[in-house]
Amino acid sequence: MPSGLDARIAHLFRGPAGCELHPLWTSLTSYRGGTTTPPAAAAKPAPLRGAAFVEAAPLAQPIDRQAVQQRVRELPPLPQAALLALAALRDDHASTERCSELIARDQALVASLLRLANSAFYGVSGRVSSVQDAVQMLGRRTVGSLLAVATVTQQFDVHRCPSFNFSGFWRHALAVALASRALAQEVESDIDAAFLGGLLHDIGRLTLAVHFPDEIDALMQGASLQDRPLNTLELACLGTDHAEVGAWMAAHWHFAPDVVVTIAAHHQPPVGSSTAATLAALVHVADALVHALDLEGDAHERVPTLEPHAWAQLRLTPDAVKRAMASTEQGVVDLSEAMGL
Repeated sequence: MPSGLDARIAHLFRGPAGCELHPLWTSLTSYRGGTTTPPAAAAKPAPLRGAAFVEAAPLAQPIDRQAVQQRVRELPPLPQAALLALAALRDDHASTERCSELIARDQALVASLLRLANSAFYGVSGRVSSVQDAVQMLGRRTVGSLLAVATVTQQFDVHRCPSFNFSGFWRHALAVALASRALAQEVESDIDAAFLGGLLHDIGRLTLAVHFPDEIDALMQGASLQDRPLNTLELACLGTDHAEVGAWMAAHWHFAPDVVVTIAAHHQPPVGSSTAATLAALVHVADALVHALDLEGDAHERVPTLEPHAWAQLRLTPDAVKRAMASTEQGVVDLSEAMGL
């Protein structure tokens, strides 16, 4: 008889009968202290497709990709103060004083930055009293990532979709950002780009939830009832999914091209060793790692499958994965508290 922990882990990694053992299973069971015997794969019903798939989760009103694209085009630009500050932080020729001056033009950004900089995650609680302190102590790239967090979170009206769990969404986004950064450190990749890609990987879900609340609520209920990944239901019903919508949004807000590609491809990373392919692979694996950590205890939680080429490209050892799990689990507690999530 499996223990409660082993049963939960088996539930998280449920999949079709005969499927291969998930690459993260060994690391998670070792990290959680579960048994080392792989779970038996539980047979699942064949996935519904086409009209049958749509009928199983009817929309309040059908929408299409053109309607979604139009809503993205209508999104307001990011605040000018934030854009100028982010550009200065990326400019090696801009002085610390200049960066601090630009950030200070938006007091909401200042408040968010200082709250995050003084969180337990960065280990300098109470020592960061000014924007200039934050830039000097944490570094430009870290401050840039924190500003991106603060700026993007302010762009969405949480009252537009009461049934959508905005706090849970941002906790997941933060966890994937932290996991992406931890994995990037293990493979000596760009940790700040990985953090931003992880933070924004599901951003398309917010536009869909805010602008099409009834329709997306129906899709989410359908995905839960069928025990299917949400993005496959999105594709069947909308002709697009949150990954593509998120890439449209990132391009609209002038994020770096590699970040746009990462958002678009976080479910199916491209093959290759380019910077964008590596970043997409990091976020792809980090997303699965966070689902494996089961931070929300969601009854429908499932660890998504990994693309074999993405997993192979990173060459992660079980110990590296466990280190990423530990830093992610602690980091999301610290940063979520600082963000009020």
